[in-house]
Amino acid sequence: MPEPPLNNYLRRKRKENGFSQEEVAYLIASGDGAKISRYENFKQQPNLETGLGLAFLFRTPTRLMFMGVSAKVERRIIKRTKAMLRKLEKTEQDRATMHKMQFLRSLCSQLGQLRCQSG
Repeated sequence: MPEPPLNNYLRRKRKENGFSQEEVAYLIASGDGAKISRYENFKQQPNLETGLGLAFLFRTPTRLMFMGVSAKVERRIIKRTKAMLRKLEKTEQDRATMHKMQFLRSLCSQLGQLRCQSG
């Protein structure tokens, strides 16, 4: 069974490229090395601007740089998407509702969810 993804791959990317925590903090203009340490040890998550800066610095898509966090967010959205679809199926099927349902089903389909409707 594969191991679950790490919240982020910052330490691995930093070490692969030979940077200290202080140097990374300087490059992305984000405090000091202690802050980078907190990110690497999963004690704190970077804000959006810092996360984007880290992904840019190491030329890694944000979704891959923060794979564990991304997977958690995706699972939550899939669960809520399915719940919203069930709710919408019980409402009046006007144009706006049908458009929402089409969007949500498309999202499920794109994410590899074979069954988006309630069973």
